[in-house]
Amino acid sequence: METIGHHTVEDRGNPDHVENHAPFKCESKTAYLTDGYYFWDNNLDLAHLWGEIRIKKPYMICEAKLTLDESILLDLVGNRGDVLYLEALITKYGLHQLDLAGVIRYLVDINKKEKGAFEYQAIRAVDMNLSEHYKTLKFVHSKRGWTNLNAAIFICLLTKSTVLLRDLRIIYPEEYTS
Repeated sequence: METIGHHTVEDRGNPDHVENHAPFKCESKTAYLTDGYYFWDNNLDLAHLWGEIRIKKPYMICEAKLTLDESILLDLVGNRGDVLYLEALITKYGLHQLDLAGVIRYLVDINKKEKGAFEYQAIRAVDMNLSEHYKTLKFVHSKRGWTNLNAAIFICLLTKSTVLLRDLRIIYPEEYTS
């Protein structure tokens, strides 16, 4: 799978540093999946929203090409098989009491001891909590069913690799673009 990733960072007036060193690793206790390099999956609007509601001060947005082969991507959005596999791992290791971030942290750690237990280098998920930013479209006017045209899909790279990540550049604010 190839996609465009948008990475939002605080603007500290250092665009050269950002272009040379981004993406920056999130190591927060509240990271949604685990420690990693987070990108919005081809969604510039949500990258701006993240800057406004989470950074709450001037921010930059970097854009990069992400190449995520299905053998290294745990896709919890577009691959039902991956969802079932994750559920099987949760059962195998008795992780039902953990949140998703705890499950992923556990699996990353267990892979250090049991090689092959969890060899993914990237995880793709959707945040269902941003419903006020949904762009909905009904399937049929006479029915209640609808789809979301602005799903809050994000990608967490567990490793910073040029195999996964290419051509990173700042695209916002305009003063840093060339």
